[in-house]
Amino acid sequence: MSDIFTVVTTANLRKRSQPATSPPVLGIYPPGMRLSIAGGGAGELVGGNNLRLLLADGNYVWSGGTRPDLPPGANFVTRAVQCATDEWVYFRKQEKN
Repeated sequence: MSDIFTVVTTANLRKRSQPATSPPVLGIYPPGMRLSIAGGGAGELVGGNNLRLLLADGNYVWSGGTRPDLPPGANFVTRAVQCATDEWVYFRKQEKN
């Protein structure tokens, strides 16, 4: 998939083979790690959020423990545009006709 973007972990995240909490944990990403995201999916509700991020390696992490990876010192407008663009890509560039 060509629409890969990067996020930074904000909490310890468990890597799993499916977008659910029942598969075994394959690894843990500590806060501050950069992850390449290729898409998303839905799983069980965790902390009011059921969205999972599909990693470039084909595994999943919970989206609630991430933030967009932005350049240091990015101003509010740059951060807002990057967040909106990342969400648009995440939701497969849907447009209203």
